[in-house]
Amino acid sequence: MTGRVERAVGAKKDFESWNADAWEYFVLVRDDLPADRESDRRVMLRATQAFPEQESFKVFAGKRVELHGRLAGYIEFTPDPMMQQPTTSLNDDTKARKGGGVLVDGIRIINADSDQGKK
Repeated sequence: MTGRVERAVGAKKDFESWNADAWEYFVLVRDDLPADRESDRRVMLRATQAFPEQESFKVFAGKRVELHGRLAGYIEFTPDPMMQQPTTSLNDDTKARKGGGVLVDGIRIINADSDQGKK
């Protein structure tokens, strides 16, 4: 998949930042999807052995990249009413889920001015 890596900060109380479970996190804004898949454009980048922490993605922020990885699964959970919740709906399902995104195995910068990256 291809797109631009964006840095996001978890101060927002929306589903994405709540789901990230981190103050700072990174997403791939995909440019390889048709217009009717707008809701699938933002994909959360998840840590792997190749990229062991969110900080690993900082070098790619603002750059157009080709990303290689695997879809991360979701886990069901029961929301705790004492914990902070997003102001938007958790999802359209009746059961709450957390997770998703892509487990990143490799990233290659594909900007016109640079063709280097980590794979």
